[in-house]
Amino acid sequence: MLKPLLLFALVRGVTTLAIGLFLPLHDGRPFGAGFTDLNLYNGSGGQPAPLWTLPNPLYAALVRYLGYSQGQLQDGRFIALSLLLSVGFTAVFVVVSSRVHRPRQSLLYAAVLGAHPYLALYSLKLDTSLFALLPVGLLTAGALMPPAPKGTLLVGAVSTLLRNALLPMLWLQAAWNRHTWRSGSGGVGLAVLAASSALQLGYGASYVGQNYGCYALDRVSGWLAQQGWPEPAASAGGLLLTPMIHLILDLGAREAVANHCLLLPAAMAKQAWLHLGGKAFFVLLHAWLLWQLVVFVGRNHRDQPGVVQLLFPMAMLLPTLYGAAHMRYLIPIIPLLLLAGFGCTGRAGQLE
Repeated sequence: MLKPLLLFALVRGVTTLAIGLFLPLHDGRPFGAGFTDLNLYNGSGGQPAPLWTLPNPLYAALVRYLGYSQGQLQDGRFIALSLLLSVGFTAVFVVVSSRVHRPRQSLLYAAVLGAHPYLALYSLKLDTSLFALLPVGLLTAGALMPPAPKGTLLVGAVSTLLRNALLPMLWLQAAWNRHTWRSGSGGVGLAVLAASSALQLGYGASYVGQNYGCYALDRVSGWLAQQGWPEPAASAGGLLLTPMIHLILDLGAREAVANHCLLLPAAMAKQAWLHLGGKAFFVLLHAWLLWQLVVFVGRNHRDQPGVVQLLFPMAMLLPTLYGAAHMRYLIPIIPLLLLAGFGCTGRAGQLE
């Protein structure tokens, strides 16, 4: 187990350093230019909003306590902290791989996971996505190596206050593991989950209803109308087509694509071939990995019903089907998808 963990940490550190050094050659914007939500969370530029009125209130409290702002995005201390959290939270998947894969497969998985460029990129900053990695990792461990670690529901529930996209997954997980409700941590976790949901319900409703970015529902319906579709048909077609487009964006598009469409300005993508080729590569790779996961669950759920839980993290993408959609929402799921990609032909709990 130690060798895969060390290899993963080393490769992630080297890949993160390389991306930090070479990213300006491709994206001419200042580092973290798209991290505009940080100003909302830390309260800079005006009177800070009360924490309970914000999405991810515990994350907002954390960045205010640390003094994390746009001016500190290139501070070595915060980069080191972000990298440490990313490696620590993701290490759960490496541990799972060491238990369910053969030694050589486990080492290869650790190297590929460490080298994934999008995961490495988001190891450079304290983004809310980091805090969803641990709950998904614990769910994965419980599904493939039952019983689940103690406190899994509580850790996940608290994490929804740092990354509210976890809420659909946690409710599915709580419903599946109803037998844990009577335990001390399970009962507290359920209470925290209910409180977090109540606090952030309004934001969730507004998120799904927002027409955000280049591929928003109203733009897709409008494009169909421009092609000559009657208004009712264009609206219905937009409702059907938008989730498909957004799923593709989730699988392989950077945030800038959601705002500026596929062909980005030169300042954001100096190498057009790298931008377009990278998007196609990630969409195809993550779509194939997702299929591998579905196949594995389909083959093994009768012998070990708990593996159905491996599909629960996909619920985090449900709001993006009509809300904002890009690959950052896939970050907590990518380690699970890669885990499935390293072999799903064995019996449940043995992926090799």
